[in-house]
Amino acid sequence: QYVIVKLDTAFHPNSGNKRASIDFIGEFTLPGEGFQAVGNEAFADCSNLSGDLVFPTTLTGTALGTAAFRGTKVTSVDFKAATCSIGGNYNRGAFQDCKQLRWVRFAAGGQFALSGNYPFTGCTSLGDADFSGVTSITVGDKKYAALNGCTALTNLTLNSDIVLSNTGESSGKGTQGGALFNGNTGLRTFRFTGLPPTGLQTW
Repeated sequence: QYVIVKLDTAFHPNSGNKRASIDFIGEFTLPGEGFQAVGNEAFADCSNLSGDLVFPTTLTGTALGTAAFRGTKVTSVDFKAATCSIGGNYNRGAFQDCKQLRWVRFAAGGQFALSGNYPFTGCTSLGDADFSGVTSITVGDKKYAALNGCTALTNLTLNSDIVLSNTGESSGKGTQGGALFNGNTGLRTFRFTGLPPTGLQTW
């Protein structure tokens, strides 16, 4: 049984771990019994890691550390309903530069907080994002937006009660949308799980 799994730099190519060239294709279901977290850079830059990530309901605390899956070839990410946060830092977003990632889902009923910069920056194949379970997104600047540079994004679903916070260091300061959008030129469908939140005009 897993009490907690925190794999800090476990498979990072520069960690000295010989398993850094992990070769995985197919569905990747993390264990559900007591599994709580993936640490900083656990699978960062493992370029052979591909397939579908499925996260269990037992995630808690900072469930994904900075750059946890950055630069991998995962094709989909499915978070079951849980209460946790997703970390990130400058140039170290949890799924930053996952260029094969096509869709992501945070299940409704969850309470997910995207509390770090760049979580999906550079995911240029991401077409469908379901943030139904995301209750808050906080970034330090518009250029660190959650979906920064996701040029293929066409469909987005948001929780009607989502709280967006952009502390702002440059353009976009003080606007809620600066925490979420930047360069999403292909967005066509925008849904809320209920009534749109107040202040929508500031996005």
